[in-house]
Amino acid sequence: MTLPLAGVRSISFENPSGARGSGGVSGGGRKGNPSKIVPPGASIDLAVIRASGTIRHFWATVDHWSPKVLRALRLEIFYDDLEFPSVSVPLLDFFGQVHGRPCEHYSALLSSPEARGFNSYIPIPFQLAVRVSLTNDSKH
Repeated sequence: MTLPLAGVRSISFENPSGARGSGGVSGGGRKGNPSKIVPPGASIDLAVIRASGTIRHFWATVDHWSPKVLRALRLEIFYDDLEFPSVSVPLLDFFGQVHGRPCEHYSALLSSPEARGFNSYIPIPFQLAVRVSLTNDSKH
């Protein structure tokens, strides 16, 4: 159930602002920008939201499955324009995959169907703003 004044948005690389009606419009309505490559040593913002709200679903997948690389992908969450992250964790740890090797699992808040993608339904509330970033600390 959505609160009366609340809005629902879907943020992706095709629609980074979450604007209504703007998803899937790149590439002539096909998936023209479904993913990004994060070069070694680089960091990208997955979401930047300047309002109050709650992230209710977060999905991710990767294209390099070695444990060394997977342990070097770091997810960070910054609240309210703070300089330092409130959450800084290896990407797979965030999704309950703490050994660097994805495995299929399902729970009320986390899942990894077929061990190829990762879902989190852990509510991430924020009061003024939130920024979610991914850093590639690997050599790949």
